[in-house]
Amino acid sequence: MRIVSQGSNRGGVYNEDALGAAGDAVWLLDGATSLGPSRMAGTSDAAWFAHFVSDRLADTTGSVHERLSAAIEAARTVYEAAGPLPDAPWAMPSAGAAVMRREGDTLEIGVLGDVKVWLIAPDGAVTALPGGEVLEALDAAALERLVAMRAEQGPIGLKAARSQLDPLLRDNRSKMNRPGGYWVLSLDTACLAGMQ
Repeated sequence: MRIVSQGSNRGGVYNEDALGAAGDAVWLLDGATSLGPSRMAGTSDAAWFAHFVSDRLADTTGSVHERLSAAIEAARTVYEAAGPLPDAPWAMPSAGAAVMRREGDTLEIGVLGDVKVWLIAPDGAVTALPGGEVLEALDAAALERLVAMRAEQGPIGLKAARSQLDPLLRDNRSKMNRPGGYWVLSLDTACLAGMQ
């Protein structure tokens, strides 16, 4: 498998997205912007996590679940070497993920978060895979709150907006990898239970 086109708009100081291909697999990881201080030097935790997992996926084999599980365990080991896992779920590095693996005529696909996958058949038919609706609704509510803040306060800088939005963003992120919430790649292999 190979990547024929790619693009990523970093949106901040660090590019928190990663993609790659190796042998029979391709993947895209969309790191979730950190809501707390980063423990990884010279980068955000989200950028570190997405790129670390991508690098490990390049060196693993097996099913999508086996590959992601191995990458998560390796990332957790490195992350915990710098200190214990955060108590607050919103402080945990996470990422949306789409991983595809081909075995013969079979395509295995695993999706977490709001990463979108469209399959294009040889005859040109396009199939959009479902997923990400809960996370998209939470993001829409946060954006709605930002619009309301700007209507109430006028132009507002990013730092001021973040300080006012952080409680909502942290509450939303606390719904990560829980029944009734949304499922994304994180430092706990239990996140794979929500993979579509």
